[in-house]
Amino acid sequence: MGSPLDSTFGFWLVSTWLQTLLQGCGMLQAMVVTLAVIETFQIVIWFQITYFYFIDGFGNVPGLFLIHWRVIPAQLFATYLSAYIVQMYFAYCIYVLDRKNKIIPGIIAVLALTQIASGLAQTIITLRLTSFTRLDSTKPIITQAASALLCDIMITVSLVRSLRKHKGNVKSTNSLLNSLVINAVNRGILTAMCAALNLILFVALPGTFYFFIGLEMSGKLYMNSAMATYGPSHRFLSLVLAYPLAVSIHANTS
Repeated sequence: MGSPLDSTFGFWLVSTWLQTLLQGCGMLQAMVVTLAVIETFQIVIWFQITYFYFIDGFGNVPGLFLIHWRVIPAQLFATYLSAYIVQMYFAYCIYVLDRKNKIIPGIIAVLALTQIASGLAQTIITLRLTSFTRLDSTKPIITQAASALLCDIMITVSLVRSLRKHKGNVKSTNSLLNSLVINAVNRGILTAMCAALNLILFVALPGTFYFFIGLEMSGKLYMNSAMATYGPSHRFLSLVLAYPLAVSIHANTS
C-alpha cells in the first residue's frame, strides 16, 4: 500500500529535484556563455594589438618594444579570469561529488584565488610598464603560473578519484564515468602543460615572448574544458552538479 504522501509531498520532492536540475543546467549555460564572451573579448583585443604593431606601426621598429598600455593588460586579465572561473567550477564539482571532503576543494579554491590575485597584480604592474624590455622584471606572473599549475594538477587527481568512487554494478553508469575520467585527465594534462610552459619559458627565456604560447592557449583550453562537461555525452556530471542525490538516482534507474 502506497504512502498517503505519494500524491502530495512525494510529487513536491519530485518537483524540487526537477527545479534544481534545471537550475543547475541554467547556471552551467550561464558560465559557458560568460567564458565565451571573455575569450571572444581576449581574441579580439589580441588581433587589435597585432594590427596596431604590424599594420599601423609598419616600419616602426622602436614602437614594437612599447606596451600598448590599455590593450595588452586587458587581454592578459581576460585569460586569468577564464582560468579562475573554470578552476572554481571544478572545485565545486569535486565538492558536490564528495561533500564529506571539504579540504581538497578548499585548497583548490585557495590556489584559484592565488592565481587570479597574482594575475591581477601582474595586470596592474604591466599597466605601469612602458616597454616590453622590462617585462621580465615582473614577478607575479611566476606565482600565477605556479598556482595555476598546482591547481590543475589537484583538480585532475581529485576529479579522477571522486568519479571512480561512484562506480557500481551498472554498466552504463560505469561507462559514462570512464568517459568523464578520460575527459578529466585530458583536460588536466593540457591546461597543466600550458601553465608549465608559461612558467618555464618566462623564467628560462627572459626578454622573449615564448611564454605567450602557454599563457594565451590556456584561456581557450579552460573554456573548451568547461564546454566539454556541458555536452550530451557528459550529462551525468550535469546531474551531479544539479543535485547531490542524482548520482544514486541515475545509477538506480539506468
